[in-house]
Amino acid sequence: MSDKAVLKFKTRESGSKGANKALINEGYLLANIVEKGKESISVAIKKDEFRRSLNTHGRNAIYTLQDDEGSSYTAMVRDVQLTPLVSDFYHVDFQVVSLTEEITVDVLINIIGQDSVAARGYIVNRNYDTIPVTGFPQDIPDTIDIDVTGFEVDSTITMADIKLDKVKAELADDELIISISEPKTETEDEDGEEDADATDSE
Repeated sequence: MSDKAVLKFKTRESGSKGANKALINEGYLLANIVEKGKESISVAIKKDEFRRSLNTHGRNAIYTLQDDEGSSYTAMVRDVQLTPLVSDFYHVDFQVVSLTEEITVDVLINIIGQDSVAARGYIVNRNYDTIPVTGFPQDIPDTIDIDVTGFEVDSTITMADIKLDKVKAELADDELIISISEPKTETEDEDGEEDADATDSE
């Protein structure tokens, strides 16, 4: 279940590059508050506070966004942009949500037990990095944990094998999520290349 977190914001009065740069230099993160049917609000939040909150509460936390003038929004993180090269936070979009209305969110897959599979020389193949789920904001999990400990070659996990609590996956039950395979050998690769060469020569 998603946790609740509080973040203070200040409204960006100017969207000029100079004003934005000044905020960034002061340790702020540029952000937008997006609400369906309304114009987005340009704001800024302290980058360090956002980083700590994200680490503490998770990617799908429910945020109470507040300013000093009494404005308040219930929102979730919709998108985070990172700066190139250093991969630091640059911009974040918050989506205003209602705790009584369902939403659809892509939830990150967290694979547990990969080391035990790799120790036997096998490979964990994932067909999806995230799974779209629908539910109330307070019920959206931060990750979907899948344990592959002890899995053998040709073991598979489909959507039907994954148990979700209070949310519904937007994938078919027979959708393949994870499979276990043996690594290709050099001989197999060379045979594939030879077959391709033979086909080309024909």
